[in-house]
Amino acid sequence: MITFEPVVIGANAEAIDFGGATDEDPVRVLLFDSTLDYVQSGIDTGNLVQSYNLAFPRATFPVPEWWAGPDSEATDDWFSFEERMASAINDGIENLYDPAKDVIQSMVPRHGDYRLVNGRRVVGSETFVPHPEYGRSRMAHSLVDSSGPLPGATFGRELIPGAGYVAAVFPDLPFSPGDQGYLSSDDVLSRGSIDPAVTGDWDSGVGPAPDGAYNNKGDDGDTRGLADDGTPYFDALTETLTASAANAIPERMALPGLMGSLSTGVCSNIPWQTLLFRPAAPGTHFGATGLPDHLWMDLFRLPVVGPMQNSDAFSTDGKVNLNYRIVPFSYIHRSTALHAALKSEKVLAVPTNAGATYKTTTTAANWRHHIDAAETLQQWEEKFDRGELFRSSTEICEHYLVPEGVVFSRENMENFWREHALTGDNVKERPYANLNAMLTTKSNSFEVYVIAQTIRKSPDTAPDVFDPALDQVTSEWQGSGHVQRYLDPEDKRVSDVASRLSRQNDVASPDELHSVTASLKPLDDVPFEIVDTEYDPIQSLLTLTWNSSPSEIYGIESSDDAELGEWTREDIPVSQKNNRYYRGLRAQGYTTRFTMPVGKNTVAVRVSRL
Repeated sequence: MITFEPVVIGANAEAIDFGGATDEDPVRVLLFDSTLDYVQSGIDTGNLVQSYNLAFPRATFPVPEWWAGPDSEATDDWFSFEERMASAINDGIENLYDPAKDVIQSMVPRHGDYRLVNGRRVVGSETFVPHPEYGRSRMAHSLVDSSGPLPGATFGRELIPGAGYVAAVFPDLPFSPGDQGYLSSDDVLSRGSIDPAVTGDWDSGVGPAPDGAYNNKGDDGDTRGLADDGTPYFDALTETLTASAANAIPERMALPGLMGSLSTGVCSNIPWQTLLFRPAAPGTHFGATGLPDHLWMDLFRLPVVGPMQNSDAFSTDGKVNLNYRIVPFSYIHRSTALHAALKSEKVLAVPTNAGATYKTTTTAANWRHHIDAAETLQQWEEKFDRGELFRSSTEICEHYLVPEGVVFSRENMENFWREHALTGDNVKERPYANLNAMLTTKSNSFEVYVIAQTIRKSPDTAPDVFDPALDQVTSEWQGSGHVQRYLDPEDKRVSDVASRLSRQNDVASPDELHSVTASLKPLDDVPFEIVDTEYDPIQSLLTLTWNSSPSEIYGIESSDDAELGEWTREDIPVSQKNNRYYRGLRAQGYTTRFTMPVGKNTVAVRVSRL
């Protein structure tokens, strides 16, 4: 908690002259991490998480008026912030302040995308600017909690123009795009629109929570509202949420599709642009240019765990192959499995003008639509007819999921989502996240059907020709077998990374293992190509491989700390082989090993031809 010395004013003062701060000398707020035990003891762990620089401008504020509290019974401690906060937590937010008597002045992010603020270690003074009502009225803030805006909060434009939000669910967008205080296109790189209504990169709030800039999370199963015949996700939100084991399964994993809400503009200071895991109309999203964002999901493998555990040892049992057309037997149409996968999902689409009702439990509208598999798979047929195929299961993100009642065309789908613009990015992308876990393009599990016959050949027919008039089928057997390629956990050649990490004690921490780097610099102008780098945390061994010829000799320089510049030079003959270096006698490469000291996670290497 931040505390300041009290400001003493005269009994007849009508205003407070606030001196403010500057960009050169801002108010600096340091945020350290801590655990609950440390909080209770007043000791933090000492790890700096973020630094905020706030340049409050000079202004004149009204004087707060006497307020006896909501019960009109002032106590000796009532005017302390701690007393008001405790009362607000126990009895409601109305106990924290009175908008008609207290004074709240605030700084707000000029772009409204809090993900840019959360993603930076140092938040510069240019990020937060005065609220539009700063110095003009008692309440100059846009404070919200999970139930909606706090008393006296004011905002700019609706997140989606024409949504018709009611006050209780109005999104936290302090400035309207285009206003003087909003981040302008001149302040950012040329990466397209920074208007959330254009990019669509905002998330629908859970239950009654306002829409806005969220990072998304998995659904833990909120059943708190059921206790008093209420509605889950809407009622009893002040109670502690405990994830129930009944709502999960042992191998359940977070869907990589949830990363679609992560901002891609943190380093470049570009708001309202996130990873794109859904189709987008041309020219509306930077993520639709270049290498598709959805390929990030291809780095994660999701097991099939429902309705039964099917994906043992990296097999594709239970997954459906997107490439259902059989070559060259294109007349066989085998899309039944994809129909089944699409049947399990619904598309949630909220009409643009439903802002007054869509966050209530009384609306009777049904905005969840079944997917029309036949219309959706027209996009597959078009792709196959062009001679293309799916190389990754994540490519489904490039294709529209067509709701029932809509005839597929790209124009129709763009119009459909234009009419349902109140649907957040997390809601649009959730069906793709779910489907990606069911799909594959690299099937390694097959059912093989067999028909075997014994034939009595006629002596009057050729031995390699079956003549049904003269030859005779004496018996027949029909059956099938499951053929599967998988990783054998008993195979000692398969590296057991989990066990290795659990055994290592003083070698390196898990945080260090993923940060091992190799800095490779040539000592002369002779070109060479680094082929591979590999670090063994158990032996603290870094192995480097580069292209060479077997007749060449190299000189090696290594340093435990590249920044120190303290290099150790050692020339390595062709035939030398010991516990530190190994010369690969193959023409395609030279392999060198460096033993790294315990606790080091970086080594720099320089190579030259002698």
